[in-house]
Amino acid sequence: MEQQKMRKKKKSNPIWTLLLVVVCVAALVGGELFFRRNTQGGEAFSELEGTPEVGQWYSITPENAKSADGSAWHGLIRKGTENKVFVYFNGGGLSLSEETSQQNGEVYFLSTVAYQDNIVAAGILSDDDRNPFRDWTFLVLEYATGDCHVGTAEYRYTDASGTEHTVYHNGYANYTAFLDKALPCIGAPDALVVAGSSAGGFAAALLTDDLMDRIPSAVNVTTCVDSSLLLTEDWQSIARDLWGAPEAIWQPLTSDNIVLDSLSALRQKRGDAVKLLFTSSLRDHDMQRYQSYLRTGELTGSLETGQQFQRDLTDLVHAMDEQLPGAGVYLWEYGVSEKDNSTQHMILPINPFDNLSGGKSVADWLLDAVNGTVSSYGVELLGG
Repeated sequence: MEQQKMRKKKKSNPIWTLLLVVVCVAALVGGELFFRRNTQGGEAFSELEGTPEVGQWYSITPENAKSADGSAWHGLIRKGTENKVFVYFNGGGLSLSEETSQQNGEVYFLSTVAYQDNIVAAGILSDDDRNPFRDWTFLVLEYATGDCHVGTAEYRYTDASGTEHTVYHNGYANYTAFLDKALPCIGAPDALVVAGSSAGGFAAALLTDDLMDRIPSAVNVTTCVDSSLLLTEDWQSIARDLWGAPEAIWQPLTSDNIVLDSLSALRQKRGDAVKLLFTSSLRDHDMQRYQSYLRTGELTGSLETGQQFQRDLTDLVHAMDEQLPGAGVYLWEYGVSEKDNSTQHMILPINPFDNLSGGKSVADWLLDAVNGTVSSYGVELLGG
């Protein structure tokens, strides 16, 4: 298949953008079957062999890398013209318990990478001429393990019919195998952005330190967490016992806020060597549903869960201000539902070039941080 050339600057096709919005939302809230029916086969990129050509997307399928359902897993790479690398972690739901690992009638997380390559068609990974990162090298970690890309475990269970199943929560194993093949292709970049949306946002917070060790040439490092706020006192046990995350990842998880704990540990170790960013809509449609599951056991949203999410977001922003001075936040209110007042989930893969807060797009806010100016927008939307 003929690939897109990096220097061909064009606007994103609005049909693709609309499709991606639907796909991204469906991916998190349990719409795997919908996801499969509506991507019309998705993209398919050639497997990388040898040196990648600048501007072309390739798949990297490491040997023994597995999605949760046991099917083959792959990530994506596109070599840029600038000596800078943008690592993006895709999302698509979470496994938070034995029930969610077994799915049990719900689709709590995507269990295959099939059809996910469309993530590069729009948003922060695209070659849209508004994208300030379009000439960077992109490494994309696709998501199909339910473990925020940090697991090494295999969860086994027997269903009611007596059939035995294995669920592969081995996102960290996939991630490391992918990097073993991808990093030799990118040289020694001087700048690194680590970003992710939804479950991928948690991954960005959890894995930036690991990536800094793996890409030591990058002296300009920024991490951006997009639409990732869930509270539970069980984070450490989930990461350690269900996902099998490395100790360096689960050990700092001592409060109910996985993002705050991870970013605090990152700041403590790396100091000002990494710039910290967090972005969220006010009443995130999908995050409030998963928060409801953690609090009540029901994957559902309502006016009340949205209001609670906004209160939780307010607490996080205040905590970041106290514990992570100099960190930047970008808060926005878009796609408000007439039914329950919920707001859009995720911004980086959907509409990062729209000026949704303070006359600034999230892409330009991120670029400002890369260039040394970390700022905050939309805090006034929280009220109080």
